[in-house]
Amino acid sequence: MSDMMSRFRGRILLFTILMITAGSLSAFAADELIIFNREYYAIKDLNATDVWKLKELSISQDKGAAKNAGVILGRHYVRQGELEKGYKLLQENMDDSYFDRFMKINAHLWLLDAAQKSKESDIAAKEKEYLAKQDMDDKAEKAYRLYCTQEKLPIDDKNVKECMDRKPGKKPETVFDLKPVVKEAPKTEMPQVESPLPQSVFAVPAVVPETAMAPRVSDEKEPEPLKSGEPAPQIKPEPVKEQPKQPVLTRGKIVVNVVNSFQNPEIIEAMLYTISRQKTNIELDFKGDRNFYDYVIDAGAATITAGNTTYDFSSARKENMMKAADMAVDMGAKIIVLGYSEGYRDTASEIADRLKDRAQFFLFNIQEKDYQGKLKEFKGKAGGHPLNYVIGGTQEQVIKILPFMKYYSPRPDKTIIVNAVDTVSKKYLTGEYGEFSRNTYIVSDIVLTEKPEAEEFAAIFTKDFNKAPVMSDYIGHDFIQFMEKRKVGGSGSYISNIKETSDGIKRMGGAYRITAGGKLTKID
Repeated sequence: MSDMMSRFRGRILLFTILMITAGSLSAFAADELIIFNREYYAIKDLNATDVWKLKELSISQDKGAAKNAGVILGRHYVRQGELEKGYKLLQENMDDSYFDRFMKINAHLWLLDAAQKSKESDIAAKEKEYLAKQDMDDKAEKAYRLYCTQEKLPIDDKNVKECMDRKPGKKPETVFDLKPVVKEAPKTEMPQVESPLPQSVFAVPAVVPETAMAPRVSDEKEPEPLKSGEPAPQIKPEPVKEQPKQPVLTRGKIVVNVVNSFQNPEIIEAMLYTISRQKTNIELDFKGDRNFYDYVIDAGAATITAGNTTYDFSSARKENMMKAADMAVDMGAKIIVLGYSEGYRDTASEIADRLKDRAQFFLFNIQEKDYQGKLKEFKGKAGGHPLNYVIGGTQEQVIKILPFMKYYSPRPDKTIIVNAVDTVSKKYLTGEYGEFSRNTYIVSDIVLTEKPEAEEFAAIFTKDFNKAPVMSDYIGHDFIQFMEKRKVGGSGSYISNIKETSDGIKRMGGAYRITAGGKLTKID
């Protein structure tokens, strides 16, 4: 059985890699506008994921995105010692009409640097002449500081531009640093401690039933479209069996009947992962042929049943979308683009109907391929008035739309954005997306920066699986904590902002305003 599961996992992984590779060159539609944070990539030291994304952008039909990505990649290759490759990219993509002020100065500095290193004196002289004529505003100064810092050229705050004529040396204290200076700690002998974490994402946990689900290789997959005329498949959930009256947890091992596992494999994966990490004595049974179980978990509904009581751990996305819409209307939004993901159209329709006397709503599915076409359509219907946004979904779904919200609003300075996001990490608040989330609002079940236990789990999970956890992973973790807390002398800590009350399980999500630097202000 274990050999069969290994072969199954391998086939799933190979199929996924082939599908990703096959689709990589057609990631962007021919008429699609692409907005990405140029400054973020220009400043940072690119990793493999960054390079892959920039390569995709460089072959897109959006000339502006392609040209900016091309010069950033060119600079990266020059810094990595691939001078010929980088110089060629810089020359091919040099077009000032597609660059903003910061990127324009950067591009000419990078081309000058590559020309000098390639001993192309004519091109170097031309670039020097161009740069000498440029005024030193704040954007130009920032570009010069970036370049001279990377090349280790000393900077004089009184004349930053002169750093170009200096030789590499020790940097003065006033230099624009991209990374903090960290002093090396004194070396000490540390005892060798065996790590409790699995050594591989494909390592099988210590207590894993043979029917365990294969590891997930992507956070979420778009549903395959139905063929014309093909009826939608009817999925019949497995019923939750009524448990016989018997004292719970009288034995050492906890035995759990798991139903509807195919509807939410992420929950199963997270439970197996947590059982392995915590070395807890819990067995997951997927057959359901025993006479008694301590608990029954319905993965599809995200509920756990103990005796005759069922506890609901599911995401509060519906409630969060409603709260976000109420906030937007209360702040004065009159025209609202209401985006929803698969399974939440009824929620969006309910919100629009409930608030129709206070605002006009445009509804769309954020998982549609041509979402930009929808936003263009809504902009035309707005008649010059600001478009406001309430988008509900996972973090990965929402940040795909985030850069375009103000772009497609006729009045971006008056646009109100209140998004309902299941989980929010630093990726949403800072870095590449910080520019687009600043001065917007979120309603979320989990904000990792506000809950250290969740942030720690996310860091370890991401390291082991090379993917960030989604809401279902946090729920799977908390199912195990729920059972652990009920052991005699047991303990457990929830990470998905839930609280046990006399009425059962209650989610304690919150609303926040995002300000500069990704700082959050809680809104009661």
